[in-house]
Amino acid sequence: MAIRDGRQWGVAIDEIARNHVARYTFAADWIKDRLPGREVTALDAGCGCGYGTYLLARAGAKAVGVDRHQDSITSARETWAQERASFCAQPVSPELGMFDLAVAFEVIEHVDDPPAFLRTLGLLAPVVIASVPNEEVQPFSETGHPDHKRHYTPNQFTALFDACGFHVREYWSQTIKETYRVVPGPDGGTMIYVARRFDHGA
Repeated sequence: MAIRDGRQWGVAIDEIARNHVARYTFAADWIKDRLPGREVTALDAGCGCGYGTYLLARAGAKAVGVDRHQDSITSARETWAQERASFCAQPVSPELGMFDLAVAFEVIEHVDDPPAFLRTLGLLAPVVIASVPNEEVQPFSETGHPDHKRHYTPNQFTALFDACGFHVREYWSQTIKETYRVVPGPDGGTMIYVARRFDHGA
């Protein structure tokens, strides 16, 4: 695993940290299990070097990875682009169009205005799958997490979705070490919530 500019880089899946791969594998399996037999469009918000967008595409989605970091998108296009995976160097914005779901893994804790970011995702997709560090397991500190703005408790992460027009439908999490497998419940070191916009049913 290589880190450049605070971002993870790799040209093969086995070069990416296992916990990161496990999150995208969860999302890919969610697409196959919850939306079988249909053409699914997926937005990978804050896609970094693009491996996650590739994993979503490999699961059958037409996936678009978006990141404002041009070097990351250049690497993504060189390494992970395929027929069903494409990449854009720009902020997340309504001009991207509509998707069936949006994924934002380890992004919300980095942005300056999380509610605005999440509301924008709500304009783009009725379902959002997002992850953040669990404050109760990984307490935030500026020295320990210099690229983060904050972490969230399980209740705070739920409240953020509620305030932005979403209802959390599924609560999942990962352990910090060992297998990094995704398990039900919000108690792990990284929380993964699946939420649906209120106007698309509770």
